[in-house]
Amino acid sequence: VEAKSAYTDLQVYAPGIYSEDLAAFNAEVPAPYPADLRDSLVSKSMDNSDVDADKAGLMAKLALKHLGRPFGGRCYEAVWYDVLLKAGFPNDSSVPSASAYLFAEHARKNPAWLKAYKLKIIPTPETLEDLPNGSIIVYGPGQEDPYGRAHKVHGHIEIIAVKDGARYGCSDACANLKGTGAFLAKPAAKEHVTVLVPII
Repeated sequence: VEAKSAYTDLQVYAPGIYSEDLAAFNAEVPAPYPADLRDSLVSKSMDNSDVDADKAGLMAKLALKHLGRPFGGRCYEAVWYDVLLKAGFPNDSSVPSASAYLFAEHARKNPAWLKAYKLKIIPTPETLEDLPNGSIIVYGPGQEDPYGRAHKVHGHIEIIAVKDGARYGCSDACANLKGTGAFLAKPAAKEHVTVLVPII
């Protein structure tokens, strides 16, 4: 998936964190969430007790290895081989591999598989800042995304990764997502954007 050239070169780290009231919020989110995951779970109404924080952190760390690389249209391959398999998910041949959006479609149509694979779908938030570190976000074909529009046939998939206060979308490369998430509040995003997190 091609990104706008501005994202390819952008390496500016955004200071700060995304919780409105960190002290109060941290008190509400129980251990064992590490700080980077805890700070990103701004939806207090969501039950995150089954989130595998360690695996989410590992997924983000693996995804960030692509920071500084150019985008080359290999989002699904990068997420599957460089993140999911290396994080310990099984190489399941039942998962469609022709297009990125099929990963989310498969998950939605097969709840038993999803649970066995140790993932769950969470509500699509209003902004990218609300996405947990290490979450997987999948855009349907032609769906608005941080880079303009996802591929009109294959869609797009990436891992959300937080580093030094900046939030990145990582697939075969990583782009700083600051200021690009307003589209998530639109009705189309609620239908055509899928967010998944690892569970225990």
